[in-house]
Amino acid sequence: MNDLNNKPICLIYQPLGIGDVFFCQGIGKHYLDRGYRVIWPLASHVMYLKDYIDSPEVEFVDILSDFPGKDKYMIQYNDPWALHPMNTDGDFVFLSLSNAQYRVKDSSLMISKYDLVGLDFRTWRDNFKFIRNTERENNLYYNILGLKDDESYVFLNKKYGTPPHYNEAPFNIDTDSKIIEMQFIPGDNLFDWLKVIENASMVVTVDTSYQYLMEKMDTLKATDFYCYPRSGKEDWIPIIDKIFTKVNWNYFTT
Repeated sequence: MNDLNNKPICLIYQPLGIGDVFFCQGIGKHYLDRGYRVIWPLASHVMYLKDYIDSPEVEFVDILSDFPGKDKYMIQYNDPWALHPMNTDGDFVFLSLSNAQYRVKDSSLMISKYDLVGLDFRTWRDNFKFIRNTERENNLYYNILGLKDDESYVFLNKKYGTPPHYNEAPFNIDTDSKIIEMQFIPGDNLFDWLKVIENASMVVTVDTSYQYLMEKMDTLKATDFYCYPRSGKEDWIPIIDKIFTKVNWNYFTT
């Protein structure tokens, strides 16, 4: 019998958003280390993540496919904010991470995901790794955006959420510098923008999945980083500031 079939299963409910999937890789790693077969269904339109997240033992599968425990998974998927039964131990673990903030008292939106299984959320950074596609990055940088090596510009991103469902933060910047604003370009994905971000002289962004990527990059040229909390409120700043500690973010609201 295949060894995979002998392992206990950990089924993770976190099909979106992209930043949440990045952040929760430490939880998947925890169960891998405990000998579990970790199955992580993703929404069909973000299945490309499996080609970039460097966690080969995690089984990223399309939610439309068949996988162990799908009947239980779909109960939560079809009623995402309901607190359906969940278990964190045994031969079949089902972790409903998307609504963890409603399951853990006195915790916050993101940190509650780790509190749910008794882990330190700060381990997310050590357990999230990704692979870059230089060819795709160069195509966006040189061919689509027409940028040149050593060109000075500000990287601006006001979009948050996962297409086709996303929002735009209501802020503008006042600068004489060239601005390269992130756009959703057909055929490209968020990883294709890494070279643009890496070579920017300044970064201005709403809080979004790009911050998780930047926290893992040692080649950022910018020294000034500005972040607008997606809630537009200052009370959101302490929550995200606990997660993003490597890059020195300057937070602002309108």
